[in-house]
Amino acid sequence: MGNTLKMVGVWVILAFIIPAGVYQWISIEKPTNLMTDFIDATRDEKQALFDLPDSIFLARVETLFPEILNSPVAQDSTQKSEAYEISSTGLVNELMKNSIEPIEADNKTKNDLVRSSYAFNPITFFQNRFNSISETHYDDYQNYRTEIQSLIDKQVRTLVMDTWGNVEVSKDKFQEYIQTLSQL
Repeated sequence: MGNTLKMVGVWVILAFIIPAGVYQWISIEKPTNLMTDFIDATRDEKQALFDLPDSIFLARVETLFPEILNSPVAQDSTQKSEAYEISSTGLVNELMKNSIEPIEADNKTKNDLVRSSYAFNPITFFQNRFNSISETHYDDYQNYRTEIQSLIDKQVRTLVMDTWGNVEVSKDKFQEYIQTLSQL
């Protein structure tokens, strides 16, 4: 009976108390990010971007995509304003990436704190190992988000460059887009 109680006690400590203590410590060190910065960026900063004076807005687009200055559309004043509007997707994409960086840095710090507890937190260690094997670990999701962002960047760049290059979209060109944008 005594051995059984000791085993149950060790199991409770390893399976519940230590992981809960580590979780509480991490929650105190790095409180949960409510992503208010990201929400503000999607709402307020995006609106502020479109409220900028034309000269500043155009300068930001040209800074982000300097190749457009020598494009065919840059020489045609009738198409320029529409091309700048379409190019705003690039500015919004950059705004979103800048807003998500602190959140990702916070998540990385929390994950590093969890990793630092492996020496005395074996249940979490094994759980994270199983997550790595099944490719559901934090790092796997981070790689997935990075791949998605690369595809978004590629799509935005293609959209802007083809708009400024006055590219006509035909069936063949559309098939080329599908082929190009599905590859990393």
